[in-house]
Amino acid sequence: MSFSFSTEKLKLNSNHCNLSFDQEIQKVFEQLLSRLPSFLGYSSQVLTERLTQRVIEIGRLPFTLTSKYFYEKEEKSIPIGYKLDCGRAEIEIGSGVVSVSWKQWLYNQAEFILHWAYCFLNIFRIRFYRNSLPATLIFGVGEESLFIEKSDRRFVEYCRSGQIPPLKNGKWFLIQSFSGNISSNPSEFSYVKNPLLNLLSETRLGFFGRVQLLINHSILIFLYSYLVFRFRSLSLIAKDFAYIAILASLDKRQKIQEIFLTCSSFGIQPLWMRSLKNAETNMIWYAQNWQPIVTLPETKKSNIPFLRWIRVDRHWVWTHSFAGYLKTLSPKAKIESVGPIVWYSPDALVKPPVDAIQITVFDISPYSDEIALEYCEFPNYNCPDNLNLFIEDILSLKKNLEKKYSLPVRVRLKTKRGYRSSYDRQYFNTLEKLDRKGGINLLYHMADVFNLISESHLIIVYPFSSPAYIAEHLKIPAIYYDPTSSILRWDFADSESWVHFAHSRKELESLSVRELNKSFA
Repeated sequence: MSFSFSTEKLKLNSNHCNLSFDQEIQKVFEQLLSRLPSFLGYSSQVLTERLTQRVIEIGRLPFTLTSKYFYEKEEKSIPIGYKLDCGRAEIEIGSGVVSVSWKQWLYNQAEFILHWAYCFLNIFRIRFYRNSLPATLIFGVGEESLFIEKSDRRFVEYCRSGQIPPLKNGKWFLIQSFSGNISSNPSEFSYVKNPLLNLLSETRLGFFGRVQLLINHSILIFLYSYLVFRFRSLSLIAKDFAYIAILASLDKRQKIQEIFLTCSSFGIQPLWMRSLKNAETNMIWYAQNWQPIVTLPETKKSNIPFLRWIRVDRHWVWTHSFAGYLKTLSPKAKIESVGPIVWYSPDALVKPPVDAIQITVFDISPYSDEIALEYCEFPNYNCPDNLNLFIEDILSLKKNLEKKYSLPVRVRLKTKRGYRSSYDRQYFNTLEKLDRKGGINLLYHMADVFNLISESHLIIVYPFSSPAYIAEHLKIPAIYYDPTSSILRWDFADSESWVHFAHSRKELESLSVRELNKSFA
């Protein structure tokens, strides 16, 4: 039965939709698992898990919008038997049946042919063999984390001296990047658009090895066509199949040392990354704000639907608390807690001043309700009104602390990112105006977060952004502040002695004074 909502006490929100959608997706998984065969070394379980992940990708937003429609118009859940149009397929609510029309099937087939042909051409693309070592393939690291003024020295140093052993011990790295930049250590680090196909072009397969790959890749098109003719739903992951002959050839020759994804790929781990025989797939979590907002008085928590279907061999996370959370969702995966992961190592840390109180504030990017809904978030907790209230309350705190301690209070603010067109321009204008007037000191959004926190007496963080965990790591007190007094505390700190939560202005001031008294008694 579909998850039902109370129309008397609480309005429908994204937390309800997550819970309801999870139930539908479980039915999808069970229905697919009962029907799908094994194929080319991929078990029925692996195929079903990947296809389920794809159904979430195309179905989550239509499910959310349709849930809102039925709730607002008729105050009920989506009816059993309703055919949910997901663009590439339909999901029957209540049964979990996924159907793909012949028109949709042909569209998916065209996608397979395009990627299959691209791989076919790359089999003939042979470069000068610069490196015969097995490669570590890295996907999903942002360009701003790879390069500072076109130099990757900071990133290379982090890999070689950081807390993730496979990065420290890797022999040769092929890193996805579209910048065209060249590494400061080109013998070990290369930036390429497609790490897998680049590895193929630089691998010594020999004449007969390349001919065998060509034959296997050619046979693949017939095997795949037969499979998806019988099971049309598998055409939803058409492009995944296009790469499996290449992956099998490289894996058999042990040319892949490790594969690394980041949490930006939380919703997609292609089929060819699964069931490797000679390498492991890793996911690096460069942030830990992966929990849906729970609006009071509710206490029941949901999960972002994708998280339960992530399939990698090993996760690299910040805190033991987040590791425990992931373990409930991926019980078979290995999970390593290694402290903050921000793609650079801390420099010599600076202590806070003794003649002033220094508070560093970390916000989150504000966006409109329409954009929030595209990410299946409603109501929009990260709306400009809430962020403006967050700033106003901190400025009020500043005045009160100056009176109490008879010391200047410096409030510095680091925005999560610089301004983008999808963000609220007025909010950034307000910050710039406050910076000019001296109310706050607006910091560069790419500033070294370790240094910013270490030279602070206290940090205040918009829920539930990750800098609070860096503060915990550095043993600097942090406060998550909810300016709306409307949400449940749900974070992944390991100790509440360093990371606190304030529901109101009064509680924010009380916690701030309690922590500052340790330095300014």
